[in-house]
Amino acid sequence: MMFMSNRFKSGSRMKVHKDIVYGLQLWVRENIGMKLRIQDIANKSGYSRYYIQHLFKQITGVTLATYIRDEKLACAKDALKNSDVEIVDVALSYGLNCQQGFTRAFKHKYGVSPGKYRLQQTLKK
Repeated sequence: MMFMSNRFKSGSRMKVHKDIVYGLQLWVRENIGMKLRIQDIANKSGYSRYYIQHLFKQITGVTLATYIRDEKLACAKDALKNSDVEIVDVALSYGLNCQQGFTRAFKHKYGVSPGKYRLQQTLKK
């Protein structure tokens, strides 16, 4: 009986941890245009910076920093596809501080530069 009780507590704890992480993911998406620092997210969660990063990676399989960067890049990719806003302005609107860094990260993630991606999307229309 003791074993089942401990297993139940462990399962409950995991659900709570998942709920915390999913809540943080939602908060990040809702605030994607802001400069998001890990310490601010840790403060929001009520946990230490170290613990929330560990928990986030344990639940999602990616680091919190990678998740934030990927979300910003996904939003920027969508903006490039659906607007005529200058590339540098797209980068800045998602807190990506310079076009060069944005271009490098975008190309690493998607295999093409932001300008080439936009051109490809324009040709598809």
